[in-house]
Amino acid sequence: MTVARPLVRRRRTASSRGPLALVALAAGAALAVAAAVPASAAPVTTAGAVPPVAASTVAAPRITSQPASATVAVGRTATFTVRASGSALKYQWSVAAPGHASTKISGATHSYYSTVGATGRNGYHYKVSVTNSGGHVVSSWARLTVVPRPVVLTQPREETTVTSGSRVTLSVRASGTGLRYRWQYVDDTEDGDLAYHWISGATGSSYTFTARTTTPDDVRVVVSNAGGSTASDDAYVTVRSTPTDPWGPGGGGILTSWAVGLDTDVKGGATHVTGDDPTTVASTFLAFPFDVHAQTADLEFTLIAGGTSYPATATSKSYAIGTYGFVATATVPLPAADASRGVWKVTDTSGTKPVSEYFRQR
Repeated sequence: MTVARPLVRRRRTASSRGPLALVALAAGAALAVAAAVPASAAPVTTAGAVPPVAASTVAAPRITSQPASATVAVGRTATFTVRASGSALKYQWSVAAPGHASTKISGATHSYYSTVGATGRNGYHYKVSVTNSGGHVVSSWARLTVVPRPVVLTQPREETTVTSGSRVTLSVRASGTGLRYRWQYVDDTEDGDLAYHWISGATGSSYTFTARTTTPDDVRVVVSNAGGSTASDDAYVTVRSTPTDPWGPGGGGILTSWAVGLDTDVKGGATHVTGDDPTTVASTFLAFPFDVHAQTADLEFTLIAGGTSYPATATSKSYAIGTYGFVATATVPLPAADASRGVWKVTDTSGTKPVSEYFRQR
């Protein structure tokens, strides 16, 4: 007898399906997952995977202040400086001599570079390269100018002798660039030092003035530029006094063999006026012989008063310091007021031609 088999539906497993069925099944599952995840949700990654990192961008350097050219004196230091924006900046300075290609300067790796001015470096040019991981930029050139101090080539005339009222010109010639001139007169201080004073308006290579007994007799010029300054030798101007421009107290005249002046340190004053028409005028002079052949008899004293010359008698006395004191006395037929306004004339007859100087009493 035949027994009928029950109808059994067997469930097919994935392993029992063919390759095409498995591909279709996988695709369908992916679509189902995509449909279930909202578009705004974070991406799903496999456990343990590292998400990609965006590459960072470093800005290349940018120069904000270029190095400036420098002018220095010989031996002085010139410094070139650059300013740049950017991160992790590196610097390298280079130098180029006139007519040569540039070369890197060893150790010059800062935002500044300093060098000592030497005449051999005049006209050199400097630049700097600024770099970082983002790129590099090169500065403009900066020029180094080295200026030597002036050199006086021709000195002012050392000694000049003129009569009061004469025009005198002193000149200097110097080498250098950008020269400036300022004239000075020299004054002896009480302690024996020299004091220098600027002469107002005397700013040229030549200095012209009218000689007077009050004019400084020791003059020099200072020549300067960016490299420094140089003073000339002193120029001595000897002024011969006149009756209308006599030496005042403290002044002194240079004669042939003597230097003479009123002795203002004498007790009671250098001049004494006594009597009245006739009037006696007695003045004390201080004289220094600078010639070994000088004789006291070579000096003659005359008082000029009221347009007339009155010879004076003179007594002399030798001082221990090598100078002489003279007391010249003249009698004039004038009132004391007129006599006291008189001018003394001192004449040195030791030379081939008499030389005179004039002194006012007060």
